[in-house]
Amino acid sequence: FLTQFPNLLQEYQMFHSLLRFLPEQQFSILAAEQVLCLVAARKAGENGTVTGVDFSEEMIAKARESVSITSNKNIEFHNAPAESLPFQARFFDVVLANGIFNLNPLRDKIFGEIKRVLKPGGSVFAAEIIFSIPRERPDNVIKINDWFA
Repeated sequence: FLTQFPNLLQEYQMFHSLLRFLPEQQFSILAAEQVLCLVAARKAGENGTVTGVDFSEEMIAKARESVSITSNKNIEFHNAPAESLPFQARFFDVVLANGIFNLNPLRDKIFGEIKRVLKPGGSVFAAEIIFSIPRERPDNVIKINDWFA
């Protein structure tokens, strides 16, 4: 299916190598990015489910369009903020995050929501851009946010 998304091949390969650690089973996955959803759908199997979430209607529309030209039938999308997920507690076997901690300053709430919706024993995988040294600050006080892009 990547012939339809040639510019996303490298991203797909990265997530595919990351998910190779998941067991071969049917499970529910919460993911927040279109390529990640496509990779997860293949890993979840035809009886598993993938739920994509984004706060942007435009990104949801783009993801739905991308998925519509594939054979994947086990992906659905929801428009929702990461800090307030519209799912019951202990619903997902796996949570995949791509860049959300860089893009949203409400990290504590997002971590809380991930913990809430993840089943006991579930897995979380996150891909983030983190600096190798903290950003310089005028006050020379280094904070956790200085490590993120």
